[in-house]
Amino acid sequence: MMSNIVELNDVEIKESLEQLYNSFDNGYEFEQFLKVFLEKIGLEEVVVTQRSRDGGIDLTCVKSGINGLSTLDEVKYYVQAKRFKPSSTVSIKDLRELRGVMPVNYKGIFITTAKFPSGAKEFAEEDNTRQIILIDGKTLIQQCITIGLGFNFKPIFDSNTLE
Repeated sequence: MMSNIVELNDVEIKESLEQLYNSFDNGYEFEQFLKVFLEKIGLEEVVVTQRSRDGGIDLTCVKSGINGLSTLDEVKYYVQAKRFKPSSTVSIKDLRELRGVMPVNYKGIFITTAKFPSGAKEFAEEDNTRQIILIDGKTLIQQCITIGLGFNFKPIFDSNTLE
């Protein structure tokens, strides 16, 4: 059986992002959701940190090395989660704060329901010893759809697939 993915247009992505944002009453519930998300995308040992005085880190996780042969190529991540209104923009200051608490050779993941400003990608990649992966609201929605997390789909008839 062949599976066809229907792409969402910008309006549908915006509506989906509003639904996602509104499904969490607070940032802690969003962090609990991200624990499942991070596990589904292949990260391990995903832990939600304590609710207060977490040092700016909301979750921690690990990507294991090759077949568990060694920890030499293991990657450790610090994750910052921001449940901001989808129409808002994360500040570079927030990214700088994440990098500031990251040890050398850790990677950061900044996940938000909002957007990143221009220059965020360059900032995230400029320090080779502490790079940050950026996941904005739109990317989060697309990834959730790809991994089958939180979305139900209605079948859509397409006569072009009758071959």
